[in-house]
Amino acid sequence: MGPRRILVLVDDARAGADLVFRLEDGGHRVEHVRHVEDAMVRTRVASYDLFFVAATHCDSPLARGWAAKHPGTPLVLVDPSSEAREAAYYDGVTCLVSPLDPAHLAAALCGGARVVPTASPSSGMRRRVRRLLVVLRKSWATSIDHDLICHELDAWCFISPDVRGAMRRLDKRVDAVVMDAVLMVDPAAGVALRTRIHGRHLPVIALRVEPGTDEAGFIEALRRANGELGTALASRAFG
Repeated sequence: MGPRRILVLVDDARAGADLVFRLEDGGHRVEHVRHVEDAMVRTRVASYDLFFVAATHCDSPLARGWAAKHPGTPLVLVDPSSEAREAAYYDGVTCLVSPLDPAHLAAALCGGARVVPTASPSSGMRRRVRRLLVVLRKSWATSIDHDLICHELDAWCFISPDVRGAMRRLDKRVDAVVMDAVLMVDPAAGVALRTRIHGRHLPVIALRVEPGTDEAGFIEALRRANGELGTALASRAFG
């Protein structure tokens, strides 16, 4: 792989400097901008081999339809927002997470993609991606990697650490809800949320995580929930 001409849009100066350093250290020619307007001007007047974006305030609209509008300039999202992840999955846009793994960065530079959820089965048929609302205690929502949760639940996941955010997500398309069992019985918030979920006729699966559970135990709880989820969605489809 020869040197690439790369445009980098990053709204955090420190993160931008690290990404630019990593790319320049690989022998690539890098131009760094901090505002999406500047990036759009440059893509109109110049040709780039890759466009890196690490700016969650604007990555979602950029990701939607990028491949169709700019077929000659692959887009790479770094630490994308939840909405951008969804757009990335459908449009085949590459996603990376920090800290940047050298192998993943090299794959992105060569045109490889790392998008969650995983690809459809090898049958050649495109499987419909299920969309889940995952409501967790804040401690779990902020400590467990988003990609890991998506992988274990085999879905695109919107993860909410609070009831208000979960309520807002219910206004959009959701196939089912996975909810921390502790929050489900919380009279201050969980009961109201469950009532709203049932009003939408959505399957709701309890995520049973015992006090003091470590990350391995949390992953096992996700796998149990995924099994229940598959049964619930199948019953809904054929019921």
